[in-house]
Amino acid sequence: MMAKPASINAPHDERANPPRDIGENNVNFEKTRLSWVWWILVLATAAAALGAGLLTSTQIEDAARESYDLRRQEVISSIRDRMNDYEQVLRGGVGLTVSNEAVSRTQWKTYVDELKIEENYPGIQAIGYSVWVPSAEISNHIRKVRAEGFPDYTLRPEGPRERYTSIIYIEPFDERNRQAFGYDMYSQETRREAMRRAVETGETFISGRVTLVQEIDADVQAGFLMYLPHYRAIGPSPTVEDRWAASVGFVYGAFRMRDLMNGVVGNLEDIGLEIYDSEIVSNDTLMYRSFNSEVTGQEFTNAKYASVEKISITGVTWTVRIASLNRFEKQFNQRVSLIVFAIGGLIAFLVGCTVWAFHSTRTRAAEMATRMVASLQARTEALRKTNLELEEFAYRTSHDLRSPIRSSLGLVTICEESLDHRNIDEAKQSLGHIKTAMSKLDGLIKDIHEIVRADKVEPKKQLVDVPRLVGETLKSLSHMEGFDAVDIRLDVEDGLALTTDKERLRVIVGNLVSNAVKYQDPSKPSPFLEIAAHQDGSTFKLSISDNGIGIPPDRANEVFSMFKRFHPRISYGSGLGLYILKKSVDILGGDIRYEPTDNGSLFQFQLANAFESTRS
Repeated sequence: MMAKPASINAPHDERANPPRDIGENNVNFEKTRLSWVWWILVLATAAAALGAGLLTSTQIEDAARESYDLRRQEVISSIRDRMNDYEQVLRGGVGLTVSNEAVSRTQWKTYVDELKIEENYPGIQAIGYSVWVPSAEISNHIRKVRAEGFPDYTLRPEGPRERYTSIIYIEPFDERNRQAFGYDMYSQETRREAMRRAVETGETFISGRVTLVQEIDADVQAGFLMYLPHYRAIGPSPTVEDRWAASVGFVYGAFRMRDLMNGVVGNLEDIGLEIYDSEIVSNDTLMYRSFNSEVTGQEFTNAKYASVEKISITGVTWTVRIASLNRFEKQFNQRVSLIVFAIGGLIAFLVGCTVWAFHSTRTRAAEMATRMVASLQARTEALRKTNLELEEFAYRTSHDLRSPIRSSLGLVTICEESLDHRNIDEAKQSLGHIKTAMSKLDGLIKDIHEIVRADKVEPKKQLVDVPRLVGETLKSLSHMEGFDAVDIRLDVEDGLALTTDKERLRVIVGNLVSNAVKYQDPSKPSPFLEIAAHQDGSTFKLSISDNGIGIPPDRANEVFSMFKRFHPRISYGSGLGLYILKKSVDILGGDIRYEPTDNGSLFQFQLANAFESTRS
């Protein structure tokens, strides 16, 4: 008889006093599970941010390397092409001498004038014609040239030697080039070697580094000469002896190296260029350097990108060294990747806070459920619904935060593949999707960029037409939602103009106007915005007021602080707008104040000494 009551009473006792270890085990299991979820979400978000930052850094580095390679190839090609052009000029000169048994001075001048070398071949100092002068004919040669109207002509330098040459034609025949008139280039070892090789091969040859006889002032530059031999009639497959016997002289070009390179590559500001006249790199062979290391503080050894090229120029080898300078490297700094890292870290932090809040809430709910045995079913159902709502909240929050980065990473991969296949249209389409996916983060990035830019860009003062600026600003914001509902009241002094940074003043006006439009008070039937601008002595005064929802009075001292959002349910801005506005005011040297009013908000901006330059 005792067994039956015991079996009957057992379920009753279990319902009345449920074992605590079951509830505690469920709570502990829930804590463990949510801890893992928290860590997985945080680590996944951090990994995505790290991947985005590394990808951005890699892309910046690849773009810098590609840009450097393009600049390097551009410089090398320009040098090769221009030297080929000069060789063609000399060949034209040889053609002139071959077609005329005795080319005249007038014919030579006409040929060079028609070339328009300053316009078409910048960098060449002179185009000349030099002939062999037999030692027995030197006196007759000098007498003949003097008879042409050059009484001071002589063959230089004087003194006995095996062979003689003389420059008889040289154009342009200006003061600098007249120093070479009558000069025997074969008397100098470096020039002689290039002339000898030109005669014996019949090809164009350039000399090594020399100082031109045209150097007559303090600006002495390294120079070189390009020679193309001129022969009398000569048979096929001539020997070296045949060539010497038929040699009449040389058509040649003279070059001052810095003038030449200014004409070939222009004023290089982003890369450094050095040219040596052989494969040996030394001060003795250095012909040109585009930068002053004492001024720039840079050498090839500390350049981020550098290369050494060996290029063949009409029979000789030049060593060309190219390196990036600070101006080039600053175009590809890693600030963007650091911003991506920072944003990713912020996202990871927000996801962690969200999930941790969810974790704590659910744990407390589970603990409460174990203590509320009397209404277990009702509270379990309520808890289930609460859990579903919390899960939905956590999912949407983490999804919205992670989605832009996750989708952008995939689109970046597609974009890279499109660029690899030169599919520009598809790449542009992918970039458009990236722009859309990152729209929620774009405002923050732009604001951060604006803060950085504000510190870097010096104020650019100019005369600003205030009524026109206000009108342009209002027109640019007319697309905003709710703009047409605002009664805009203008009290701007006619003809008001001040000297300041126009774009920063536009930022100030635009920020305050857009805030007034965004933060209208729906409980007020007639929203208005009043803009007043006047001159008070030498001070410019601007006030913007509205009857919107305003700013909580207890937070008025935070108006111009960073990351402050006073109405997060109305606008999802970055919280940086008024901070950026205050930075612009500070850079202009002005002052801005906020005052809460009975109807809304009032901002007062003033800039002292804004009209001094306009009065002068």
